[in-house]
Amino acid sequence: MEPASWTEFHIFPLPVPLGYNISALARLGMVNGKMETSGSGNSDPGRATNVKGGLGLQYDFNPNLAIRTEWERYRFDTFDGRDNADLYSVGLQYKF
Repeated sequence: MEPASWTEFHIFPLPVPLGYNISALARLGMVNGKMETSGSGNSDPGRATNVKGGLGLQYDFNPNLAIRTEWERYRFDTFDGRDNADLYSVGLQYKF
């Protein structure tokens, strides 16, 4: 399966300070997308809206530069039930 189109909405995308230069990240939101199958002869052309969530940590080197690691879980309705997709990321953030 591959996403044909995608829209996301986050409720809690901001860091929450835990201590010296470390913050917790939490995401809760919704995703609306259309999934398409290829090669199997099955198709599921409908759009679906489902929940997504995630957690992470951020370390601030200074007020402008931070590194963060995150885990996000997406839930999808498929033609044979429900599936989850996990996304792991590490990013560098620079604030102007």
